[in-house]
Amino acid sequence: MALATKHRDKPHARIYAEWMHLPAWREMDCHARALIVELLTRYRPTDQNYIVLSDRRAADMLNCARPTAARAVARLVECRWLEIERIGRMDGPAGKRGSAYSLSMQPQHAGMRATMAFLQWHPANTDGQGCYHQRPKSEPFTDNNEAAHHTNGKSAQSE
Repeated sequence: MALATKHRDKPHARIYAEWMHLPAWREMDCHARALIVELLTRYRPTDQNYIVLSDRRAADMLNCARPTAARAVARLVECRWLEIERIGRMDGPAGKRGSAYSLSMQPQHAGMRATMAFLQWHPANTDGQGCYHQRPKSEPFTDNNEAAHHTNGKSAQSE
C-alpha cells in the first residue's frame, strides 16, 4: 500500500476506453489526440483547471509546426474537450498572452462538477468528415484614446 501512496501524485493521463468510442474522439486527428494526452498528463487536481496555452507552446508539446498545433487546439475546442476561458492576444498592452482553456472532463474549481461537454458532441455535417472551425480570434488592438482623436464624429485625419 505504501507504493500507491508514494506514486499517487505522479503525473499521469487517464483516458477511459469508452471515450475512444465517442464521436468527439473519433473525429480528432492524431495531433489533437496527442495534445489532449499531453494536457491531461500536465493537469494537477491541486491546481485550478486553467491552462494557458499558446500555439507556440502547443507546437513545442507536439513537436510539430505552429499551424498544425493551432489546428489541434481548434479541434479540441470544437469537439468540446477544451473550453475557452480567455482569448489571448499578441498585440497591445496585454500582448504576448496565450489563450486560456480548461479541460471539460475536470472541474474548474473545487466543489464544482466537470461539464463533460465532449460526451454530447456530434459532427455538424453528415458526410462523415466532421467540420473544422477556426478558434475565435481576438479583436485587433484599439487605442483607448481613440475617442480623443475624434471631434464631432469626424476623425482628426479627415479634417
